[in-house]
Amino acid sequence: IDSRGQVAFVKRPVRHYTVGPTTLVVWDGTSISVIGNGKVRSEVRFPVDPGVSALSVSDTELFVGFSDGSLEQFRLNDPLHTRRQILLAEGSGQAVVSLLPGPREIMFVGFADGLWGMWNTASGRMYYRDWLHGPVTGLLRHGDTLYAVSSLGGSAAVPLGTLTMSYCGLLERIWRDTPVVWTHDGIQKAAKPTHHPC
Repeated sequence: IDSRGQVAFVKRPVRHYTVGPTTLVVWDGTSISVIGNGKVRSEVRFPVDPGVSALSVSDTELFVGFSDGSLEQFRLNDPLHTRRQILLAEGSGQAVVSLLPGPREIMFVGFADGLWGMWNTASGRMYYRDWLHGPVTGLLRHGDTLYAVSSLGGSAAVPLGTLTMSYCGLLERIWRDTPVVWTHDGIQKAAKPTHHPC
């Protein structure tokens, strides 16, 4: 059953699955199927590493986590289903056990050794990381907060407000909270620049 309550039937063994806003993604050990609205919208038919350990899907992208700590990304509208490996800077090297796409090319990742955090999907750069006791089996974004939970009862929350703000909204906040500029004389108090488009 997908997030809209629609039922899709899969006629082969299922090893991992995930549900997105309008899709169901199923890995049977050899291929990944993307099912939308009860019909196979696209089916990725190629040998997939048997080490798949986590799946996540949005309306446009599929992310696959592996037992060696690596990630791959697929664009769902790409007819060739080209895969792109995402190399995570300062990842754990342990199995990826939870994935959650975030705003602005950010992926929230939880690993089997308790490491969890946020990485840029384009560069692999780590923005934030922390540790929980036990595998990080759940990542949930509610409002402007990311929650992480482990299978051994550990939990943490991180505010994401600045990631969800508009560019101008973020600059307005910075100008309000830190009204200073660097000049040739050092740091000086200054008002918001009048020539800036925001």
